[in-house]
Amino acid sequence: MRKFLLIFRRAIAVGLVIFAAGSTVLWAEEIENLFTVDGSNVARFPESMAPSAVNNGARALEGMLARFYNDLGCRISTGGSANAYTFAASQAITAYYDGLILCFDANFANTGTATLNVDGQGAKTIQRNGAALPAGAIETDQKVLVTYDGTNFEVLSVARAVTSASDVITDRGDIIIGGVSAAITRLGVGVSGQYLGSDGTDAVWTAITSGELPAGSVVQVAVVQGGAVATGTTAIPYDDSIPQITEGDQYMSLAITPNSSANLLVIQTVAQLAHSVVALSMTCALFQDSTANALAAIANRTPTLNVDTPRIVSFTHQMTAGTASGTTF
Repeated sequence: MRKFLLIFRRAIAVGLVIFAAGSTVLWAEEIENLFTVDGSNVARFPESMAPSAVNNGARALEGMLARFYNDLGCRISTGGSANAYTFAASQAITAYYDGLILCFDANFANTGTATLNVDGQGAKTIQRNGAALPAGAIETDQKVLVTYDGTNFEVLSVARAVTSASDVITDRGDIIIGGVSAAITRLGVGVSGQYLGSDGTDAVWTAITSGELPAGSVVQVAVVQGGAVATGTTAIPYDDSIPQITEGDQYMSLAITPNSSANLLVIQTVAQLAHSVVALSMTCALFQDSTANALAAIANRTPTLNVDTPRIVSFTHQMTAGTASGTTF
């Protein structure tokens, strides 16, 4: 009698385990609810479960894997229109979660910023590399793999048609840049003297400015050289007065347009001069435009009288440009 009662009690205990393990609430989970630690996955196959319940647990696991694969296998076509895609998942998705991964067959091509709404959980922007999709990024019947990053859906698959250099380059010197919405764009070759820079939004060809170079850098060089003999008879007085533009004869001139009014101009002059008559000195001066007073002057005096004896006269003058317009010295 005692033995019979013991067996009966065991049957009752086993029956209770079957009831708990057979709960459809536990088997309604999807693959994201599984654990990476094997021993934590007890919902479908709890300890001491009845052999008759194993089939249901295995079938529930197989269904879970099949639903996951169906959502990842690019088999499901999207619905929606006008850049608003909808997706009816095989899995029971009751909320978006970071790492949700899906692949869909697009039922239309996008013409601008696109969204994806999965099982009515709300439309989320579809992005590539953190930027909204440009027009044509998704083509009709294209298989598109996306993952939810906690805020938006990020495209993981490559475009069906990958743009090559020959698709955008048309002339020698062209380069490829990222345009609006990261679209591949052609930037034509710049003009001589420009360099590749940025306007804060796009890559552009731009001229060098003094503010973009280290202090003391040379930004412009202008040279004028004359080898012909020039003569004159008007003298600049050899005294303590400032030479005037009306005095003397002009032998050289140089025009320049400074890049900036703040540029430092370094003007260097070298000349070989001689008197055709007996004289002890000669005076040279530097003028700018029509300004009356000389910017700088130098005198060369010899202790003895001489005629037709060449002398090297040179000097350097530094000044702030003060203008970004053309000026002549």
